[in-house]
Amino acid sequence: MTTLLKSKTARHLALEALYGIDIEGKFAKNALDEAFENPLNPEDKSLIMEIVYGVLRHRRRLDWIIETLAERDIKTIDPWIRNNLRMGVYQILFLDRIPEWAAVNESVELVHRILRTKVYGHTGVAGLVNAVLRNIIRKKEEIRYPSIEDDPVLHISVLYSHPEWLVKRWVERFGINETVSLCKANNEIPPLILRTNTLLISREELLYALREDVENAEATHLSYYGIRIKGFPHITELQAYKKGWFQVQDEGAQLIAPMLDPRKGERVLDACAGLGGKATHIAEIMENNGEIVALDIDDKRIRFLRENIERLGIKIIKILKADATQNLGYLGTFDRILIDVPCSALGVLRRHPEGKWRKKEGIIKEFKRIQSAILNSVSSLLKPGGKLVYCTCSTEPEEGEEVIETFLKENQDFYLDDPSSSLPEGVLNKGLLRVYPHIHSTDGFFAAKIGRI
Repeated sequence: MTTLLKSKTARHLALEALYGIDIEGKFAKNALDEAFENPLNPEDKSLIMEIVYGVLRHRRRLDWIIETLAERDIKTIDPWIRNNLRMGVYQILFLDRIPEWAAVNESVELVHRILRTKVYGHTGVAGLVNAVLRNIIRKKEEIRYPSIEDDPVLHISVLYSHPEWLVKRWVERFGINETVSLCKANNEIPPLILRTNTLLISREELLYALREDVENAEATHLSYYGIRIKGFPHITELQAYKKGWFQVQDEGAQLIAPMLDPRKGERVLDACAGLGGKATHIAEIMENNGEIVALDIDDKRIRFLRENIERLGIKIIKILKADATQNLGYLGTFDRILIDVPCSALGVLRRHPEGKWRKKEGIIKEFKRIQSAILNSVSSLLKPGGKLVYCTCSTEPEEGEEVIETFLKENQDFYLDDPSSSLPEGVLNKGLLRVYPHIHSTDGFFAAKIGRI
């Protein structure tokens, strides 16, 4: 990436991160990790995170305002300048603690920094940035958005910053009011949820230990293992983390391992293990007694999976590099199988808001094809009488209900099992797990429990 100057302010680093996300396709977390390699105090880090995630969450609305006041298509503005404008507008509209004049002055100064390095050569852009931001200060109460009566999809898309194709799908399925609620929930800062490592400590003991170090810690309502915390952003610095007493995991994801209901001494397969959040939870429920085979195809994820296993004190997980769409007959058979399939990730947009601006509708159909292939391949490894859980962090029925319906229709020796005894009330719909950010305050998850006759 082209960098600006060696001496960088917090806003300067935020701009570089947004450029990397917007133009170079970086994930927000990776772009922020690069920014945090610079010497920064906690306040600077907090400001960078606030600006970067704030711009990503509200980008469609920010662009609408910029285009209205600049009378230009946002795509015609140089990417350094347009992300600088987005940052300035976000600070003026959403950050009360930053004076409006400071947001304007810092944005104009950033333009001069860019010009000095000849990243962008037109000196008139400083005037453009200054004029647009000062216009917003004068007219922010007069900004007009598309009418919800005339065009509800465009209204929701602009005002709540979601792609129109996704808003259209949700309006057709949920209606206008619920779609607004879902989009609002996706734009909120997600809670930080921990999962107690019950091999080492109870939830009550962990709550007591955490309250010495964090601003607030409370038990979650849906997960029997979860703790919601506030006031400690650098979680890996906690002694409880270093001791392996918890794993960071969304409350919705914490429902999956109990749904599988693994037992001590069983042989379990996690066919798409990723970083191991669910595999390690399964091991904890099994009290480190039995065997878990964890598969993944990515070397980097496998490295993090191994680190998590070691930190948590897990002894029964065997890691293999393998593609779950291929023939896995050499692995033998299993009492329980978890298939956490790759998906569109439309259920985790509140954690990964950059996904709103990258994903296209066609990916849903493509992932459905992959998901069906994995389910058909891996299900053959389930013992008669065994149980399987299929799950995905997508809000869309093509990746959830439709995959399961087709699979059960084509495989008569499998049936939909009832997981209600292992789950809290209010998360099942017709025997299938469905949780949403705006209803359950979790990531969006789907899961089905399947038995083999």
